Amino acid sequence: MVKIREFNGHTQAIYNLVSSSSADTFYSSGSDGKIICWNCNETLGELFAQIPTAVFSMCIHDQYLLCGTQAGSIYVFDIHLKQLIHSELLNYKTIFEISYYQAKFYLATQSGKLIEFSTQDLKHRELLDVRFPIRKLLFESEHVFIGCSEGKLYDYNFKNNSINQLIHHEMSVFALELINDALYSAGREAKITIWNDYQVTNEIDAHWYAIKDLKYNAESKLLISSSMDKTIKLWNAENMELLKVIDYQKNEAHQSSVNKILWIDRKRFISCSDDKKIILFEITNINDTYRPTNT
Repeated sequence: MVKIREFNGHTQAIYNLVSSSSADTFYSSGSDGKIICWNCNETLGELFAQIPTAVFSMCIHDQYLLCGTQAGSIYVFDIHLKQLIHSELLNYKTIFEISYYQAKFYLATQSGKLIEFSTQDLKHRELLDVRFPIRKLLFESEHVFIGCSEGKLYDYNFKNNSINQLIHHEMSVFALELINDALYSAGREAKITIWNDYQVTNEIDAHWYAIKDLKYNAESKLLISSSMDKTIKLWNAENMELLKVIDYQKNEAHQSSVNKILWIDRKRFISCSDDKKIILFEITNINDTYRPTNT
C-alpha cells in the first residue's frame, strides 16, 4: 500500500467524494461549503462552488451536480456551464444523501422522507416516509435499501410500492453495499453485517468505532471500510479476510474520522476525513496481507 498524494484545499471536515465523467477527476465537499474539482495527477484543485452552509451530500449524473446541505437546501449545477441553475430550501431538515436512479435523483432526509427530484422540471415529490432520519440509500433493480438512524433498515419495492423492515441493527446504519447478491450493512455498531435473502448470515467485528462507508470494487473483488476510529480497512470480499489496516502511524493516513471512500480503478482509491485531508492510495500488492491478532 502506497500513499500517492494528498489534496489540501478544504478548511473543515470533508464529507463527500464523487467521480465525474472525466478520467481521474473527482469532486469533494464538506463542512466549509466548498465544492472542489480535483485531478488525481495534480495537487491543486479548482474551486467549483462555495455554498453558504455545510454540504452533507453530493451526486453527479451527466452534466448535473446536485448537493444537499445541513440546512436542508438543494443546489443544482450544470457542470459543463459551471453555473448554478436551481436552488431551493426544502422542509425536510438535513439532506444526508443524494443518489441517482432511473432518470431521477433521490434525496435522503433527516425528516425521514425519501424525496424524488427531477432535473427536467426542477420539481420534487415525497415518495416515502419512514419516520426516522435516512442516512444511506442503495438502489438495486426495482428496490432501494434504506439505512436509517436508530437501527432501522428497510427494503422498498418501487414496482409494488411495498416496504419491508430488515430487523437486526440496534444503532444507526450509515453504509450499505451489494456484493454478489448479498447485502452488506454497517454503521454505529462498528460491525459489518452480511444479509442473504433478508437473513443475517455473517457479522464481522470490523472497527472500534462507527463505520462511515463501505465500497466494493468488483474488478479486484476488494471491499474497503472506513471508520470514525481513523482507519481504513481492506477486505477480501469473497471470504471477508482482513488484508490491510491503513492508519496514520504506518501509512501516514488520516488523523480523524474517515468519512468517504472513492475507487478510481482496481488499485487506486481516495479517502476523505474530518482532518480536512483527501488522500490517494495505491494498492501495490494485494497478496501482501495483514493478519492482526485482534481486529
